[in-house]
Amino acid sequence: MPLSESLNERTVLIYDGNGALHPERFGIACHAGLEWGIPTIGVAKKLLGGTSCGRAFKNPRGVRPNDEVFDYEHSTSGSGRPIYVSAGDGISQKQALAVVKKMTVHRVSEPTRLAHTAAGNARRAKTHK
Repeated sequence: MPLSESLNERTVLIYDGNGALHPERFGIACHAGLEWGIPTIGVAKKLLGGTSCGRAFKNPRGVRPNDEVFDYEHSTSGSGRPIYVSAGDGISQKQALAVVKKMTVHRVSEPTRLAHTAAGNARRAKTHK
């Protein structure tokens, strides 16, 4: 069964990369959303372009390339380094930010952090055999 058929209507995919905040305004989250037909969000650790308008977790600020808001920069209360949240496809910027805020305990969203941890564990297990 294809992945897109096994997911329900509340599914959203979170990508470790950009959505609309991209030099071409079409990052990996946008491509994936169009391909899969599922709402997608890009969560990046680095700003590829544009300027930051400041940051705050409770009142996120937009990042404005060419004076247009494409992304939201925010950080959790304990982290000094921000992340950049942008809509991919099938979701608004404000909805994307709300989803990520609900899933973020550490610097990155919990699904992304767990995937990174699992990949690291698998890599270490493979190299220690």
